[in-house]
Amino acid sequence: MNLVSPFSRRIFLQTLAGLAGTTLGSRSPAATTTQGVPDAKGLRVGQCFNESSSFRDPLTGRSVRRLTSGRRWNQQPTYHLNVCFSADSRYLALATVAENGESALLRAEVATGELVVLATLPAASGEAFSGNNLSLIQASGWVAANTGPGLRLYRIKDGRERILIPPTGERGFSGHPSGSIDGKKIFLPRRGRPIQDSGVECRPVTHLEIDIATGRQRELLVEERAQCNHVVPHPVHPDLLLIDRDWPPNFGSGGDRGQTSRVWVLNIRTSRLKEVRPRDTNRFQIHSNWSHRGDYIYYHGVSQDHKLWTKGDNFVGVADREGRVVWEQVIPRFHYGHLGVHTRRDAMLIDGLVSDNQLALLHWQESDAAGLPRIEPLAQHDSDWSKGQWSHPHPHMSPDGRWVSFNRGSDGRSDVCVVDLA
Repeated sequence: MNLVSPFSRRIFLQTLAGLAGTTLGSRSPAATTTQGVPDAKGLRVGQCFNESSSFRDPLTGRSVRRLTSGRRWNQQPTYHLNVCFSADSRYLALATVAENGESALLRAEVATGELVVLATLPAASGEAFSGNNLSLIQASGWVAANTGPGLRLYRIKDGRERILIPPTGERGFSGHPSGSIDGKKIFLPRRGRPIQDSGVECRPVTHLEIDIATGRQRELLVEERAQCNHVVPHPVHPDLLLIDRDWPPNFGSGGDRGQTSRVWVLNIRTSRLKEVRPRDTNRFQIHSNWSHRGDYIYYHGVSQDHKLWTKGDNFVGVADREGRVVWEQVIPRFHYGHLGVHTRRDAMLIDGLVSDNQLALLHWQESDAAGLPRIEPLAQHDSDWSKGQWSHPHPHMSPDGRWVSFNRGSDGRSDVCVVDLA
């Protein structure tokens, strides 16, 4: 087990910033302050810099801070509940990647825009940081990073590193690692070797529980055919996970042609699975999430058609934690998007579905004049959606309800922004 503290003695060492330097990938405790916009290939562990800018949102007039402006890709974690901001709402975690593939894990202070380098990975290492595979575990302050062949942890406040699963050279993990509500465990799907099933290639998936203190692994569920992209722990109940069960032949793009629900609740103590079955004839939900207290499960999909990018209507629904649908609504004119969560109210935080360019709250318990759920615009995200996951907004709300963070893709690159709701 590797324990490193790159920020220890930081206050003293800042006086040596002009003399102390490290190479990319070093775990030196030296801290430096950099002016301007550094490239990822020149980033050093402990380095501090600020490349942010602020402006008024043209839709709502709220203050927006663009936290990044350098390198090719900048990306925060995906839209899932409470995996982006620290528990005190002060920091968020993000990944940055240069043109040459050099990547780094950054900590951003949302109010000031200060960025601190927690870790770096050279392209030649076979590992990489990606916002899609990051998760900030609020209860313990660890940032978990699935780097492809390995699983690394970094403490958000001081950069301490732990290599929980050493890189083995085999890319065997799928998606972001999610932390338990007590901060002591990580849930992560592990992909097996491809097998042929009725002419379709399947990768068996094992849902793992990994103890942070010891690294001990426990198998929670083994799926021979179904695959998994998203795992969301219940925000209160320690035994409940919201998981995907993606069936062949289309897996994450429509499953078994919409016949079987994608979203299920797994009880890790009893191994019982409960289906979240939409009323819509298409059972394949694109995304899902717990509400902030865990009373409800939010989901959405393409109405009456399993194809992910179909131009048509979409359905948005709410189930209780037993999987029973309590509300579902077809909304005209489908646009792809995600379901984040308001951290203080029972409302969905969306970046699409009803618009291609708005961050908004969908108040499913309230209706507008047309009988559709009330939509409250928050800001324009202005992402072009064209660069895959790096440019998907994937909005998050801070625990105190003040900030909403998002990715913005534009001109062949992406940045991370935050909008101030105060």
